[in-house]
Amino acid sequence: MPISNFAHFAGLGFGAGADAWVSFERWRWRKLVAAGLAALVVAAALPLVWAPWPPVWTATRGVKAHEKGDFQTAIKWYERSLRVGADKIWCWSNLAIAYYSAGDKARLDGALRKLRELDEGRAREVELMLFESRQAKPK
Repeated sequence: MPISNFAHFAGLGFGAGADAWVSFERWRWRKLVAAGLAALVVAAALPLVWAPWPPVWTATRGVKAHEKGDFQTAIKWYERSLRVGADKIWCWSNLAIAYYSAGDKARLDGALRKLRELDEGRAREVELMLFESRQAKPK
């Protein structure tokens, strides 16, 4: 269902709950309605800080982990980004770099192969970048 429908249903639920809270005179029912309203507010606010289903959210987690040097966590988030529909070329490029950084040659080769299937030019760019970084490492 589109997000706008969920938002309208949440507004309907909140409005009905607020009306019930005002209408009920017995304190016991008011407590129950107040608890329901609090749960609704928390459920509505939660996606503002935790939303692991959109590709941007998962990709951002991968980039942050990669920047910290936590390559295994970055790989996990990049793979999840692929599953939730992020740009495949971007994901495979970052996976190749993360596999290289983690020292996982077999998975690096697989990522580059997949990247070549999607975009030969981008695969060459990533390979060149990895080659140059290998050359720049002190011996």
